Amino acid sequence: MTATTTKNRLRIIYTVTTFLSLFMLFWILIIPATAFVGLESDYNLISAFHQKIGFNFREAQENVLIPPRLLDKYIGHTLVKMTHQLPTAIWSACVPLQFHPSIRRNYRSLHRYTGRLFAVSSYISMGGVFILLRRNLGFSRHLDLDLDLDLLPEEHKLHIIPILKMTMDEAQLLFLVGGWFLYTLTRSIYYARQKDFANHQRWMVRHVAGGIWVAVQRLLVGIIGASHGFLIGKVPVSGHVQGLVFGQSGVAAIIGCVLMGEYTIRLMNE
Repeated sequence: MTATTTKNRLRIIYTVTTFLSLFMLFWILIIPATAFVGLESDYNLISAFHQKIGFNFREAQENVLIPPRLLDKYIGHTLVKMTHQLPTAIWSACVPLQFHPSIRRNYRSLHRYTGRLFAVSSYISMGGVFILLRRNLGFSRHLDLDLDLDLLPEEHKLHIIPILKMTMDEAQLLFLVGGWFLYTLTRSIYYARQKDFANHQRWMVRHVAGGIWVAVQRLLVGIIGASHGFLIGKVPVSGHVQGLVFGQSGVAAIIGCVLMGEYTIRLMNE
């Protein structure tokens, strides 16, 4: 592979990663604005924008792929918003800045300061995940799993990734992924302090891959839901199918992002 090809592929990966980061920022702060759910009266700018474009997630039925209860579950949990959603927004905003080659090369002070903000937000956001799980706010706790699994007609039954069978519950999976997320960040910080910037960057790539999967999961859920009519309620969907799509999309996103992270490191080493 030529140096030009390698550089172009790394540029494409950076562009996609930037898009995913901005998508996550959009999801948290603008639509559906999960950081502000339940606080609409206090955030008139967000509410006015939602009213102007006709967005109201509460008008959706419970049998769509992303039922209102999955967003309303955060009402009254300000600590979760402050320790998970808002730090995640900061993390997402920092990703493009941390990996932009010109910023790293020409604005080193900015790179260092945003890096510190990035690291702090990472640690806080994972603390927020543990609080979220402690308060039983995981998605599986807010689905109507009493509905009949065979609610869908045969032609609409979904088998996304038949080879992936969830053998652990949601909390176990998030603890595993969260542990890797924190470990990769800590390794990256260690190498930065040792002035070993090559390894610092490699582990930072692994760290971002260990977090950006959340955006990929949301996109997969949207694509699957739109293609099957689940997203807008055209086809009613049971809690079991909601959990299947959300869970397996997450597993697929984690695997895909981790593999892409290793591929990125391989390109960087060439």
